[in-house]
Amino acid sequence: MLTRRDRAVDLTQHIGYDLLGPVVHRWLLGLHQYISYLDDGRTAFLFCARAGLRIHRLYNKFRHGWNLEGIDPDMFWISRVAIAKGLSTRRGSSDQARKLIAHEYYHQPLSDVVCGLLRHHPERLSGLDLDDNSLKAHGFNFPGWLQSTTPPAKVLRVYLEECGEAFETYLQQTLRGRTRAVLIDSGWQGSAQSLLAHGFPEVEWKGLYFGRILSEGKSRRPSSGHSGPEDRRRGDRRDRPPGHTADERRGRFFVSTAHPAGR
Repeated sequence: MLTRRDRAVDLTQHIGYDLLGPVVHRWLLGLHQYISYLDDGRTAFLFCARAGLRIHRLYNKFRHGWNLEGIDPDMFWISRVAIAKGLSTRRGSSDQARKLIAHEYYHQPLSDVVCGLLRHHPERLSGLDLDDNSLKAHGFNFPGWLQSTTPPAKVLRVYLEECGEAFETYLQQTLRGRTRAVLIDSGWQGSAQSLLAHGFPEVEWKGLYFGRILSEGKSRRPSSGHSGPEDRRRGDRRDRPPGHTADERRGRFFVSTAHPAGR
């Protein structure tokens, strides 16, 4: 007779292996198809932290299990906020980056924004008066407040300038002269890719995502102003592996878990 623990283990096995296993396996096959198809010597495949780290491990197991050859991709140690910090003073992307930071702290006071962005720099925080009345406003005021002459705003502008220089150096080291970059991550709105496309238009940005969710009222068109070949030549599928179906919008390839994302 099965105990409750045995039944729980059986259920976990059933959900993980019998139900989700084939879905993940099919997604990894699609990922491998796209990587193989886009690998032209000028393309960097970037597994984005944190989900990309887990996807990278699964992908390596998938390749090993099927004895598949392939490229040795790079890890891209970024987050949406890290990218926003790196692009908040860069021409072409500063407005979008600051709005993203404001959205992350929308209903929190500006003092939380300052503490959050400078949490690894206590020496800068120690000299600021976080009880200042100007920091009691909500985070959605961040873009306008950042232009103010208050001491916290001045300190943060200097810090974000430094972040911009450091991020550009890191990106150059990661790309190593390659002119196309494919982000591999779990999907949401593709905001990181849009930020990068605005901040570094000289690079052709694409994305391979494990699912993508469109909020109600959200435009089905990504905000990036740089379209992929499939938009310039409607109906042209030359950027798609033969026989593979995925949702394509402005250079993003949404290899979905079960069906084309966003439909």
